[in-house]
Amino acid sequence: MRAVRETCLQITGEDAAAFVAAADTDGDQLISQVEFDAVRTQEVPQDADEYADAFAAFDVDESGFLSLDEMERFAALCGCPEDSAAELMAEADNDGDRKLSRTEFTALMKALNN
Repeated sequence: MRAVRETCLQITGEDAAAFVAAADTDGDQLISQVEFDAVRTQEVPQDADEYADAFAAFDVDESGFLSLDEMERFAALCGCPEDSAAELMAEADNDGDRKLSRTEFTALMKALNN
């Protein structure tokens, strides 16, 4: 939980517990690097509703959009270089408003997982 807070992500204890339960394949109540990598690299479901939780987790200011700062947190958590956030934003920002809507984020996630 401390690591999540250090990345400036807002997550409830319940959400963190659900993540640990899903990722903790050996039942030791800890997430090893192997377990974390398995969760991080698994294919994201194609159902748009499945992206709602991810979008909400990164929409720290609860604006309904992802800013460049929020996309930088997303990129960092995914293990991408920080400067890749600007590239992802430029690629996915279809309306040119310099922020990602949930629809744009969903399209980006689908493209990244194909």
